[in-house]
Amino acid sequence: CALAAVFLWPAGVKAATAGEFTVTGGTLGTDYTYSGSVLTVKTSTPLTISNTAPATATGNRIVAAGNATITLDSVNIEADTPLAIQNDVAVSLMLAGDNILASRSGAGLNVPGSAAVTIDSTDNAGSLTATGGGYAAGIGGNYQQGSGTITINGGTVTATGASYGAGIGGGSNKDDGPLVGSGPVNINGGNVTANSGGAGGAAAGFGVTAAGSPSPAARS
Repeated sequence: CALAAVFLWPAGVKAATAGEFTVTGGTLGTDYTYSGSVLTVKTSTPLTISNTAPATATGNRIVAAGNATITLDSVNIEADTPLAIQNDVAVSLMLAGDNILASRSGAGLNVPGSAAVTIDSTDNAGSLTATGGGYAAGIGGNYQQGSGTITINGGTVTATGASYGAGIGGGSNKDDGPLVGSGPVNINGGNVTANSGGAGGAAAGFGVTAAGSPSPAARS
């Protein structure tokens, strides 16, 4: 039988429904908003986000518009760029339960060039499966977009790029042209599997062009 993670929140902290998500912590309208199928996190107040119905993928998306502390607990999203971090934003991302970010177009977890994400999980109990679509990375850049700083300290993380995209790192340029760059990828712990999108993409590092290939150093 499946065991659900249990979090003890201070008295008075309540869960709120935002579209097809349940959000615990923070205040709707102040720390996060929900509009047009997008849950936007605006402050660093710790939030736990779950699917209200974890067994069913939602088309709702999450956007981190400000430095944020987010726990994903049994999130299951199938959408264009399921979780996007905006430029100049740093996110601490904790994993609880099994989480799926399956993108139809864009990175599963979008970390653009000046953004940063740190992924962790208490006792490695949580997992994240991030899959890119439309020539994007699993975790990192969208199509024709480099990635920012990606640090993994814990959890079971599986990242798969779309065609020509890195598993973790830059998206693909698709056509002839320079490689799409990758910021630092730091793996300090956890169980991490990075799969290229095939056709020469790097597991972790650069996305490639249709006629190009990553440098040997990018094939990590």
